[in-house]
Amino acid sequence: MPGTVVITGPNGGMTVLTARQYAEAHPEDHLVLLVRNPAKLPAEAVPASDKVLYEALDMTSLDAVRAVSASIAEKVKAGSLPRIKSLVCSAAIQVTSVDQPHITADGYEETFAVNHLAHFLLILNLLPSMAPDAQIIIVGSDSHRNDYKFFPKKTAYRPLEQLVHVTPGGEPVKDAKDNGLQRYGTSKMLQMMTGHELARRLKSHPAYSGINTVMFDPGSMGGTGLLRDQSPILQSLLGVAFNFPRFFNWLDPELQISLKADSAATLLRLMENREMARTEPLGPVKETGGAPYYSPSGKLSQSYGETNEVEKSSALWADSVRLLGIGKDLALM
Repeated sequence: MPGTVVITGPNGGMTVLTARQYAEAHPEDHLVLLVRNPAKLPAEAVPASDKVLYEALDMTSLDAVRAVSASIAEKVKAGSLPRIKSLVCSAAIQVTSVDQPHITADGYEETFAVNHLAHFLLILNLLPSMAPDAQIIIVGSDSHRNDYKFFPKKTAYRPLEQLVHVTPGGEPVKDAKDNGLQRYGTSKMLQMMTGHELARRLKSHPAYSGINTVMFDPGSMGGTGLLRDQSPILQSLLGVAFNFPRFFNWLDPELQISLKADSAATLLRLMENREMARTEPLGPVKETGGAPYYSPSGKLSQSYGETNEVEKSSALWADSVRLLGIGKDLALM
């Protein structure tokens, strides 16, 4: 049955490939592609058409997220778009420049504002416009792990207010890169805690129990824009590694390097094969329920550490609802 697919961040990395491949394979569906600037799309982007709609969205602005989600909801209500069958939360930023932390116009640290708050708000605002059997795909990362060895400062859950409220210029310049990586990994932890908690709440909700949540680690890839703040030398070295994933993964399997095309293919498979989202998750979350989590190759994996602590995930949910001012009708509480 025709439906609408909403994707954040399909203007680079794997997602631009996935969007094009999906549009070619499923001409019956509508695509709503949320990008910062529709006038600046890469050559491989799927062209706009009567079935492919690009919407400008600056995800550092929560008002912009509210406006875009309201626009999509209105189109669904009016019948110009069919109900949403898939929402793919893929956009992400990583800020490691010396002038960080960056603060958004809403007053929140930019990494957490985009990677967690904007997607949390988008998901809940679009829930009423989703098909009864829709799926929500959250693009996570193994950097959520407390023992992720490639980030000098480890991820650690703290109350949301402490994470999003930081003081510009309040951190030593020498720590900027390490702090930025830690914020990125922690933001991915929050996304994955949200994924598990969302899955639990949807299953117990009378109106949304048929909607599934699934999470996906695309691996380390080139061409995503996440390395823009790194030095040219490091970018060049990583560029070599990204082109030879098998060799470098053999040297260290925890690198999880993946070709952009391979990760795009796995994401496409998640969008097309709904049974993957209905699969029970691996790991400790199994006892209380949660969302399945897949590796770059599409193998069922498990989330680690604090993402499996139900009390913390529930507290994060309540804090996010309160901070964003989400009403009871949408909060799933």
